[in-house]
Amino acid sequence: MRKLLFGKGLMGNGSPTSSILIEKRQIRIRMNLIVFIVVIGCGISGCKSSLVSSLFPEQTWSQNYALIEGTTCTSPEMIDGDLETVGRRWKEIILTLPERKAIHRIIIRGTNFEDIIVYAGLGNVDSWRKIKKIKDNQGAIIDFRTTCVTDAIRFRIGGTLDDKRVGKDFRSATSLDPNVRRYSGIERGYPYAQEIELYGLIDADPSQPERRLNIDPDTQPNEPEIPDEPEIPDPEF
Repeated sequence: MRKLLFGKGLMGNGSPTSSILIEKRQIRIRMNLIVFIVVIGCGISGCKSSLVSSLFPEQTWSQNYALIEGTTCTSPEMIDGDLETVGRRWKEIILTLPERKAIHRIIIRGTNFEDIIVYAGLGNVDSWRKIKKIKDNQGAIIDFRTTCVTDAIRFRIGGTLDDKRVGKDFRSATSLDPNVRRYSGIERGYPYAQEIELYGLIDADPSQPERRLNIDPDTQPNEPEIPDEPEIPDPEF
């Protein structure tokens, strides 16, 4: 077989016509092998794709939970579904759902939030767990993934894009670099957002029920439970 494929030892003392026939036969065999390998490869690839599709069906986002009847927000304009309205709330926003939902995505639209800490409610009054910290956001839309099962989401707002440094600058007494300057104060901009949206995951097949995670709603890997923070002017970032 090795000699047939690679042509070694076949030329011998035969006639030119025999040599040409042997060479053509070798080419046909090689082409048939290439076609065979390609067909087998495509078949395996197709089977693998079908297997992956059956094990991991396509997922899509659920409806916006913030628009479910019974949902409340400390700034109602942020969950009215209208991008023309703007909600304003100083320091903190709490969004409460009528029932627990598995939340995988949060979007804040038309906002000036620069630094925020996001918490999920643990089911008890004043009991929260941190699920996300965002610092130095520079866009009007904040869009991030998360995994939590809760009926309440809380946003603690730090800096905003409208914050202004005020007062005279002065040389930092703690810096060895004499060119490092500091400002004597910051005038906080008023936090605002047009819409807050919460989404879960559902199967692409509309006949399938909403996907739920088999996890304890009051626990989360690598995220320790923490009590509510005391009221302070601004969260630490």
